[in-house]
Amino acid sequence: MRKQRENEKVSEHMISGRRRVQIDLSKGGRTEQSHKDSCNINTIMARAMQTGQIPISDRINKGSYGDFSQVGDFHQMQTKIRKAWDDFMQLPSSIRKVFDNDPGKLIDFLKDEKNKDKAIELGLVKKPPQEEPEPSPELSQPKETTPPDQSPAVKDS
Repeated sequence: MRKQRENEKVSEHMISGRRRVQIDLSKGGRTEQSHKDSCNINTIMARAMQTGQIPISDRINKGSYGDFSQVGDFHQMQTKIRKAWDDFMQLPSSIRKVFDNDPGKLIDFLKDEKNKDKAIELGLVKKPPQEEPEPSPELSQPKETTPPDQSPAVKDS
């Protein structure tokens, strides 16, 4: 048998023998009453009739404005996100752990040029091919030769 609470009234039903439990909330319950007016539909509708607007949370009401025409549609973006996730999951677990198993952190890491050497070290980026030194100007100038079709005439003797 459970312990009876302070504001609880227990009585037994005469015919069925079942216990009837009633809780008296007139002394105050555990519910916060400070929000009751902002949650009351009658108050909300009265305010809406006066102002002509239904209240919407500030975090919902703030819009994002800009030119997003180059982004693509929802399906294309979901496909890109899924591909990024799949590619990230193909990496060894030790590398994923460096980025807290978050593909977004890897993408941010790779965008920063300061991380290029570390990315090469981790094997995320191929090492760029070594550039050949430019030849010195002395070696790059062609030697003076006569073109083959303008060879000096040979005199017959």
